[in-house]
Amino acid sequence: DGNEGYALVIAIETTSETPPIVIGCGILGYVSDNEPSDKMLLKATMGVYPNYMPGLTVSGSVTVAYRDDGTFKFSYDLEGVEPACADGSCGVHIHAGTSCANHTDVEGHGWNSDAVQDLWTEEGGAVYVADDKGNAKGFFNLYNGFSFGKNLGHAVVVHASNGTRIGCGVLEAFV
Repeated sequence: DGNEGYALVIAIETTSETPPIVIGCGILGYVSDNEPSDKMLLKATMGVYPNYMPGLTVSGSVTVAYRDDGTFKFSYDLEGVEPACADGSCGVHIHAGTSCANHTDVEGHGWNSDAVQDLWTEEGGAVYVADDKGNAKGFFNLYNGFSFGKNLGHAVVVHASNGTRIGCGVLEAFV
């Protein structure tokens, strides 16, 4: 009822002399069960980033569970990350590359620039919180403009608070 079927536009106000910049849009609908599907799962087994040497030994997993509307629940269960990172500065993101074999193959953040802005940021909520032993477990919800199939086979990168890439894994279909 009410607003179902209407468009929702998200925009950033610039100045009074220029129009707002549209950063997202969608159609409002009723969702009775917004839980991710257990049939559309991607999972990455995380390891140390290629040629990373300073001392953190990242391990664990990332699971991406898709909803019918294309949004997903991005869950992480990590060990060996930067201890006590709780200020929103430690990121974990899907990248454009499809391998963790070397730095070049990982590439930068992966998102569909025709559909959304890069939300793999602190402002977009793509961060993890770690305890004082370097363990991080949690989730966030996101939409990067790509479907299950377009994210399949892409690298996931764990960042330290200074942006250093410390962990990497590749998303595979998970049943």
